[in-house]
Amino acid sequence: MGFSRYPLGLALRVGGVAGAAALLGLLLVTTEFYATAFIVAVLLAAALAELTRHANAIGRDLTQVTEAIAAGELMPVLPRRLGPLGARLGRAIDKLGERNAARETAIARLNAEVEHAPVPLLSLAEDGRITLLNRAARRFFDGVDLARLDQAEALSHDFAAALAAPPGRRMVQVPLPGGVARVLVATSQTIAGGRAQAIASLLSIEGELAQSELRAWSDLVRVLAHEMMNSLTPVASLAGTAEALVAELRETLPDAEPPALDELAEAMAAIARRSAGLMRFVDGYRRFAEPPEPVRRTVPLTEAFGRVRALMQASPAGAGVAFEVAVEPPGLSVEADPDLIDQALINLVKNAFEAVAGCPAPRVTLAAALDGRGRVAVTVEDNGPGLPPGAAEQIFVPFFTTKPAGSGIGLSLVRQIMVAHGGSVEPVPRGPSTTCGTSTTCGMGATFRLTF
Repeated sequence: MGFSRYPLGLALRVGGVAGAAALLGLLLVTTEFYATAFIVAVLLAAALAELTRHANAIGRDLTQVTEAIAAGELMPVLPRRLGPLGARLGRAIDKLGERNAARETAIARLNAEVEHAPVPLLSLAEDGRITLLNRAARRFFDGVDLARLDQAEALSHDFAAALAAPPGRRMVQVPLPGGVARVLVATSQTIAGGRAQAIASLLSIEGELAQSELRAWSDLVRVLAHEMMNSLTPVASLAGTAEALVAELRETLPDAEPPALDELAEAMAAIARRSAGLMRFVDGYRRFAEPPEPVRRTVPLTEAFGRVRALMQASPAGAGVAFEVAVEPPGLSVEADPDLIDQALINLVKNAFEAVAGCPAPRVTLAAALDGRGRVAVTVEDNGPGLPPGAAEQIFVPFFTTKPAGSGIGLSLVRQIMVAHGGSVEPVPRGPSTTCGTSTTCGMGATFRLTF
């Protein structure tokens, strides 16, 4: 079915060259018509020139098409002289364009998934360059210069070692402006542009570790409370019975020595009171071991702070203490159980009021704002003496207390409430306070941060 211009033209030109060459050879060998042979030679040269021109034109057309494809233009104008070759080339270009479009769509989708992934992702190149790959990573390292491995080394030796180590998982602590984060660093190797690079994901394990630790403490407290209650209940019962028997002896034995009976009655009463007190004490720890499940709803922090402020200002501990409350922005709220959050705030603020009792200018601040990672952060700050050395590592451990009459349950309960809400509580390192005068009973101050 018909020749197109390209193959027909090429066939005619090749045929002309071949015919002219054959005729010229015949004339030169078998005849003496040299003038005719000269004319045929000229025609042969012209045919060769035309064939060369035609081949060069085809070459230029193909060069233009390939250069256009190399430049990213997948819809070049194909010269008509290419004929069937051009049609096949056009179909190949169309398929290449479809594949390229599909690849670009897949890359765009992958980039979007990486950007919106909740886990911080970063890459480490062979030359030590670090790239934060998504928004979660930029939020996680907000305020931290992290563009090279030596900067990671300055931030944390363990963190830098985890990035540069062979593929695997390692738990490290990363000091950040908002506090120390415990993360699981998972690394893998990949090849990009002919160069090897490490891809690392950072999985926060604060919540999991806190939950495991609290479960262990709760189990321990539950067992201890059960055993202690089993022992105290009969003691309290026997003490009450003994008191009743002493009273009965007074009536039935009038000749009994009153001083001896009085001493016995006082001893039995003391045992009964102490047993009842211990039972209430143990019951408090049992409640710690069996906390209620949070019933979440939207809690405006201005309202929660208002309730805490009213309660503390009405208490004797609030006399003479400058109690400041701040929420920025004013409409800030959290999804939480209002009763449990109130309890956590009251425990922290009560501790702060007790800490500034010896200050000449006592001050307590309760504030809420968004941190650099977009989370709600509530801080309770005082200008008291601060935490004793070494106490920061133990203050959330049940039974541990720095107060002579403390139970060691308040901060443990705060931590349990925050873990139940998927948050955290931690002390914030501080420098010397400038608002507590010259008294030696205050100076460093203490700050606790609740992060939702």
